[in-house]
Amino acid sequence: MELVTRPEESQTLQREMPIPVPVFDIVLDNGSLLPNVAVVDDRAVGVIVGCHTGFIAFADVPELASRQVGHALRIAGAYSMPVIGAWLRRRWAARLGARPSRPSWIPPL
Repeated sequence: MELVTRPEESQTLQREMPIPVPVFDIVLDNGSLLPNVAVVDDRAVGVIVGCHTGFIAFADVPELASRQVGHALRIAGAYSMPVIGAWLRRRWAARLGARPSRPSWIPPL
């Protein structure tokens, strides 16, 4: 999986985004955890924020231009359940050594 950081590619993929879009939690090569990432054709396009009311494209975040995806977990099945799913996802990230803090460019909603 790769991060889409070029604006023109990001806009094209956002127009082609299926509904419902596949959602993943990803851990970057620097240990940052990015929850609720929209993925199209094995390319991570952006983060869904605020219970699906907002979207931040990776192309709009300059800090991500040099980053790579280290690990990815599709949010499906037990991982998509409200309580147990969130716990399983946090446990998965902790086992990988991901930082549990939210990146500063993702607004708290």
